[in-house]
Amino acid sequence: MKYLGCLILVGLTFVSRAQADAKILSHGKDIYMTNCVACHGEKGDGRGPASVAINGPKPRNFIEGKFKYGSTADQIFKTISDGVKDSAMPSWKSLPEEDRRAVIQYILSLKAS
Repeated sequence: MKYLGCLILVGLTFVSRAQADAKILSHGKDIYMTNCVACHGEKGDGRGPASVAINGPKPRNFIEGKFKYGSTADQIFKTISDGVKDSAMPSWKSLPEEDRRAVIQYILSLKAS
């Protein structure tokens, strides 16, 4: 009987983790749609409506999954936080850390399989 109880507890933990991940992705998408979509586009392809007016480096295509300064969550966090010198990518330090971390999870989910 103890074994069955452990299985039920593990199952509940898994559901909770899946729900938490879905909530983070949803929050990240909201942040993305508010702050990133103009340059990076709805699909994350780097073709947002503002991208045509950018003379320097074009916005990153997240679908390709190639990042200039590294593709780990911590490397992307640094890029989002600091911005990219000599580009249209601003610093987003004004966003709470939780929001920046959530948008990273959403951005990483856009990568084509």
